[in-house]
Amino acid sequence: AAQGDTPADRAVLSARDKLVAVRASSGHKRAVEEMLADASVQPRLAQLRVAGEVQAVAEFFKRLAHQPDRVTYGAEHVHHADEMLAVERLLISDRLFRNPDVTVRRKYVALVETVSEHGGEACVCSTLQPTGQRLETFGGVAALLRYPVGELDEGTQGAAELKTAGGEEVDDPEDYDDEEDVDGDLDEDGWWVSVLNEVARSRGVL
Repeated sequence: AAQGDTPADRAVLSARDKLVAVRASSGHKRAVEEMLADASVQPRLAQLRVAGEVQAVAEFFKRLAHQPDRVTYGAEHVHHADEMLAVERLLISDRLFRNPDVTVRRKYVALVETVSEHGGEACVCSTLQPTGQRLETFGGVAALLRYPVGELDEGTQGAAELKTAGGEEVDDPEDYDDEEDVDGDLDEDGWWVSVLNEVARSRGVL
C-alpha cells in the first residue's frame, strides 16, 4: 500500500495537528520527563489540565443541583466519604498544598493518597482558574461520590427547596439546562449562585 493509505497511517495523519516534535537526548524512559519539560509541550499539557478541571467542577455543580447525595464538600465530610470508599473523584484546591502549616499540607497529601489507594481520582484545581476559585467557595475540597453516604446530607434540603438569605424562592433546578454550561462558565447572575452560597453557609463553609 502507498504511504498514507494504511489504517495506521491515516490515524497518524488525522492527529497531526495534535502532534509536537520534541528532541530527546536518549531513548530511555528518563527521556520522557525531558520531553514533557520541553517549552513546546508545556502549553499543551496546561490546556489538558484546565480542561480536566473544568469538566470535574462542572460535574460537581451539576450533581449538587440534581443529585446532592452524590457529592460532598468540606474536609470533614470528604474524609468521611473516603473512609466509606465512596469517593469517585476528589476535587482539591492547590492552595491547600501551599498552607504555611506543614501539618495541614500533610493532611491533604494523605487524603489524595488514600483516595487513590481506594480507586478514586484526584483533580488538583488551580486557584488561578475560575474553576479553582469556585471550589474555594466550598472550603477548597469536594468530592464526586460513587454512591450516597449516610449523615452527609443531614440538615440539607434539596436545591429546589432552598431559599436565599432574603427569603425569596430559588428557581427550580430542573429548569437549568445541563447542556448550556458544560464548560463550567455558569452565569454569575444565575439561580445557582444563591443556591450554592446558601448550602455553603449551612455547612459553615462561608
